Amino acid sequence: TFAQSQRVSLKTVYPANEFADALRATVLLAAASMAPPVVHITINASNGDHHDAFDTHWNQLKFHGAALERLATGLAAFRNGMREIGQWDQTLVATYDEFGRSPKENAEKGTHHGWSSVQLAMGGRVNGGLYGEPVPVVKVFSVGGPPPVIDYRSLHTTIIENWWGGSARGVFDRNFKTLPLLRG
Repeated sequence: TFAQSQRVSLKTVYPANEFADALRATVLLAAASMAPPVVHITINASNGDHHDAFDTHWNQLKFHGAALERLATGLAAFRNGMREIGQWDQTLVATYDEFGRSPKENAEKGTHHGWSSVQLAMGGRVNGGLYGEPVPVVKVFSVGGPPPVIDYRSLHTTIIENWWGGSARGVFDRNFKTLPLLRG
């Protein structure tokens, strides 16, 4: 039971917020061999409003930094916790969002939805580095921003085929190449 998993004594210190609590619970489940194969954890602003975390249509400077700090410190503690229990090489963390952000600030000091996004992948078998191409800094885009360089379905195909060992055929309307993101 989950109560039994909480008897595991972890040395890793987690930040005091809901996101880090969920990550700590995932480590405890993994330590007790009770973790499901996929865990979905969301992150909101400290006031609970997703618009004040990453869907920042207004006052982005006020809210976005705190959300990024919770993400960074939570994931760092999660990595340490999974390493502490010897499960880091069996762990893949992949962020996702259903839309990107515009690089252009709007009148409310925020950004609107855009075409492109940045995804983060981490784990003991992740090949580090940047994938894709940087957007030219000198080019100014409309509100929607630049088109994606890598289709997000390539990331999902990589997870399905190279992490889970399945086939992505038929999952999407066409086939997508895997990314060189994972090592055996």
